[in-house]
Amino acid sequence: MNFRRIERVCRNLKNRFFSSFVVFTLSISLMAVHIVQFYRIKEQIKNAIMSGKPIFLIGFMGAGKSRTGKRLAKALDLPFLDSDLEIMKNTQRSIEHIFAEEGEAYFRTLEKEWLLGLGSNSTIVSVGGGFPCFHSNMERMNQMGLTIYLKLSVEALAERLQQSKTVRPLIEPYKQDEIALKSFIRAKLDEREVFYNQSHLTLNGLSLSQSRLNELMVEIKERL
Repeated sequence: MNFRRIERVCRNLKNRFFSSFVVFTLSISLMAVHIVQFYRIKEQIKNAIMSGKPIFLIGFMGAGKSRTGKRLAKALDLPFLDSDLEIMKNTQRSIEHIFAEEGEAYFRTLEKEWLLGLGSNSTIVSVGGGFPCFHSNMERMNQMGLTIYLKLSVEALAERLQQSKTVRPLIEPYKQDEIALKSFIRAKLDEREVFYNQSHLTLNGLSLSQSRLNELMVEIKERL
């Protein structure tokens, strides 16, 4: 009988079992984290709605703020506002033209003025990627209502932005160069996450599926 071979087989089985056990344990831990986060999100959104406060969705360009905001607003039967669209409506100009003709500083002032004029009603609000980073807007949004950061990786953001047909002045010079685009996103995220991370809640934008959102909304509506 080849005892060395038997010993080697047993060692391999042991290693495989240990690896499977580690993966299983990590999976259970992650599942538990997601469940806890899910109920925390549900309670905070419910409390914001019952208090008549706006819910702000923040995050980098391409994070899915407008899409998620519209779904939330529809599910909860609440108004939806997009800061960029509201500024375009008020100025009768596109964001691209405002940047080209007046510059970014002027646009950031328009964002500040729009937020100051926003009422404290139950509304789902999607704000631009740079919105929280200027004129103490992040602090003001945290005081006014509930802030939710939709977080995505650099890779996921770059893929979405390259596929998007929306004109975004800050990324247009990099949109056709994947390496340059990722470098730009990474540098901007380093600057902006100082503000994004001040949000009351952080959500993984990729894990926020339609079914998960529907489940969240059903539970919130049942408890309102």
